Amino acid sequence: MKPRDIGIIQSVLEITGPINPTEVYDKAKELFEKGEITNMFDYGGNTPHQSVSAF
Repeated sequence: MKPRDIGIIQSVLEITGPINPTEVYDKAKELFEKGEITNMFDYGGNTPHQSVSAF
């Protein structure tokens, strides 16, 4: 896990309740739009519904 990923996770952990991929994506998008991070994804640019298998 890269430092940028850890920062996103730490930000999401401030949210009470279970963490889901959509919350992580939304927080990454917010930080990206603010310019705090330069890449939302390091693993192919998949959104949560594309990167998590339902099987």
